[in-house]
Amino acid sequence: MTAGVEAKPQVMTVLSKHQVKPRDYIVGYFALMSSLAAAESEDEPQLIDELGKVNPEHLAFGREYKARIQQLIGE
Repeated sequence: MTAGVEAKPQVMTVLSKHQVKPRDYIVGYFALMSSLAAAESEDEPQLIDELGKVNPEHLAFGREYKARIQQLIGE
């Protein structure tokens, strides 16, 4: 995955400007998306057991910034 990010000069320019390494970007992206997914699915009965395994801080982050995350990813 990092190779895919590293192969995009425009992305690397932005990451370098903000001193973010490709691996950190990927890990951060997945953490962000998982917090959003947890926040969006917390009212779905079939996922209650799964949510018990979610870091409560990630779930709280997803709840608090749900609208902003959705805006940034174009939802």
